[in-house]
Amino acid sequence: MATSVLSTVWGGALMLQATGALAAVVGFLLALRARRVGWNVALASVVVIAFSAACMGHPIAGPRPVWVSVPADMLHVASVGAWVGTLLVLARISFSADVRSEGGGAIAALVQAFHRVALWSAAIAIASGTLSALLRLQRLSDLFTSVYGTVLLVKIGAVGVVACMGAWNARTAGRRAQDGKVPSVMLTIGAEVFFAATTLAATAVLVATDPRGGT
Repeated sequence: MATSVLSTVWGGALMLQATGALAAVVGFLLALRARRVGWNVALASVVVIAFSAACMGHPIAGPRPVWVSVPADMLHVASVGAWVGTLLVLARISFSADVRSEGGGAIAALVQAFHRVALWSAAIAIASGTLSALLRLQRLSDLFTSVYGTVLLVKIGAVGVVACMGAWNARTAGRRAQDGKVPSVMLTIGAEVFFAATTLAATAVLVATDPRGGT
């Protein structure tokens, strides 16, 4: 049975994804040793993982043109990873005792650096996600009458909340941190992480839901 499963497109993509994940671990370990080649390996592994993810679900199995749906999904996975992944790193560093001991200036600098990454990543994620949704939905009314559409609406709502909170943090977090309101900044960053996790949870349900299913 394992041989039969691994001989399918899904199985090949699974093995490719496992290889990419292993390469990512090796790349980051090399990067920790201050070797620049590590970042190149990690970047290549991200492309592999994003491609394999697109080959394990709706993009490769849907009726729409694969040459459009697969690249769109690759961009979506990579940009969301950059957006949410960097947000998690920001939260982890901001909550560390070392950064808090340095005062609001350090956190303000981190927020400013994150904003540049988040701005482009969010724009690409929303654009590619919109394209993917248009490719999955048979009719616009499916957005309101199908299980897939319902879950997609939940995801869209969560993404909207994260985007709004991110924009607000980008405009105010640095100033609030400089004014000594570090706990307030940490609270809003934590809330942003929570809604980002909600988005990922909705995505996990979405990829397991048949877009062609009825109510």
